[in-house]
Amino acid sequence: MVNLSVKRFLSDLERSKESDYPYYFDERRADKMIAFLELLKQFEGEFNNKFLVLSDWQCFIIANIVGWRLKIDPTSRRFLRAFIMVARKNGKSFLFSGFALENLLTEPGAQVCSFATTREQAQIILRNLKQIIAKNSDLEELLTVYRAEIQNKGSAGRFFCLSKESKFQDGMSISYGLADEVAAMRDSYLVDVVQSSMGSRRNPALVQITTAGYNFESPGYQEYEKSRKILTGALEDERFFTIIYQYDKEDRWDDPTCFIKANPNLNVSVKESFLLSQLQDAKNSGSKRAEFMTKHCNIFLKSFDSWITPEVLKKAEPDEVSKALDLTEYPCFGAIDLSIKNDFTAYTLCWFIPVLRRFILRHKFYIPDATVTQRFASDSKHIFDWIEKGFIKPCDGEMIDMENLYEDINDDLEKYNLRAIGVDPYRAQEISALYPDLVHKFSQSHLNMSGPISLFEREISRGNITDLDNNPVFKWMMSNAQCKTLPKNLLKLTKVNEDKTSGSRIDGVITSVMAVSLAAGNMPEETSAKTIINFDSLMF
Repeated sequence: MVNLSVKRFLSDLERSKESDYPYYFDERRADKMIAFLELLKQFEGEFNNKFLVLSDWQCFIIANIVGWRLKIDPTSRRFLRAFIMVARKNGKSFLFSGFALENLLTEPGAQVCSFATTREQAQIILRNLKQIIAKNSDLEELLTVYRAEIQNKGSAGRFFCLSKESKFQDGMSISYGLADEVAAMRDSYLVDVVQSSMGSRRNPALVQITTAGYNFESPGYQEYEKSRKILTGALEDERFFTIIYQYDKEDRWDDPTCFIKANPNLNVSVKESFLLSQLQDAKNSGSKRAEFMTKHCNIFLKSFDSWITPEVLKKAEPDEVSKALDLTEYPCFGAIDLSIKNDFTAYTLCWFIPVLRRFILRHKFYIPDATVTQRFASDSKHIFDWIEKGFIKPCDGEMIDMENLYEDINDDLEKYNLRAIGVDPYRAQEISALYPDLVHKFSQSHLNMSGPISLFEREISRGNITDLDNNPVFKWMMSNAQCKTLPKNLLKLTKVNEDKTSGSRIDGVITSVMAVSLAAGNMPEETSAKTIINFDSLMF
């Protein structure tokens, strides 16, 4: 895709020689902007207190946005809108912080803003500018820094942030808008607000920067699609600049030689050694694979592969050593995912075997008898076979008969050293009343589940989890599970097909994650101070 942007630039240079072509390239203006940016001192890591040295790819972007001008009015830029898509850690936020600063200093009555879905994301540019100003004494004489904005002392110009949480001012007249991570925006509301506020400006600029994501309804993806059409010639928009750094369709996501395609700042702000370590993690983890592909290969993903690959799941099949275990000798922990009405109810038991350093799982599944035919059509063609072989227990009627579950719990209490059963407190009232000393309220919130998900993923990938009955229902549910990375690096399990009417079920995956966590000696409690559990500190 980068080649297409270069070809567009070269083609436009040739066209600019024609008298009827309305734009020309002003090399002097581009050089002036580059010189300004390279006067700015940096503030992070190894670059702290060093002047910015622009890479060729950054100079190319600057030259396009700043250098192209209208022939009838050389003070007016050709490009009023820009979309730049590049992988994470390639310095895009710092680069465009410099753009924002230049506009704040030179535009009469400038209103410069950065905007993003969350206030925290929107303030990244503000924090960058504060650091840049603190490192450059000449700027401190020209600008006044406040908590939430920066003002130009010599004019009415100001820089501020906007997010979905902001109270918008009717009088906004934005001269330069910087949309940060537009692929993470759920809709185009913020983009539209900023765009509409630019109507009275003679020379406004709306710049959108992003890394790929998962939301195909986001304004970032819409701009990505528009950009591809412009670059391939399917759509014409002479006042829209775009460049996309990503892997090509034919590239393998796990090929290190492709790093440079999505990471033009390779071995400058993002190190090859770092990407190699991230790649190795991605090869071993379904959730990290999706994150690597979006954030470092810069590829939009509409859906995920299953979270745990068939090759990894095969490691969970029982061997002769596991089959010979006397489970009555070990503490047992369980987890239950209760159905709302007529869905699956899953009940999983887990034992940790210290001498093997292995977690042993056994599962029971329950569905209403009246829904079996429906499940055959919507869920799996193996439902009847699984019932016949005892992997699923049908309950009389149209809803789960809880007595069936309670009978199995009572049997397990007699048979095993059952210490605790984790149940989401949202539906735990009845079972907690019946088993007050047994039930552990285990919230299924993102905060509580993230650590246990990470633990389960790590242990099953290492071959440390065994499904003792080689349960086909569990395998089927594992194939339906995908793992998303939320803000603050929290992990969330969802269905591969998130349509509520789909036949994808992951109930047994949820209970397995909970039961392994309990067996590992961790009973997460949801408190404001608790974040992801550090399972690496566990002593087995």
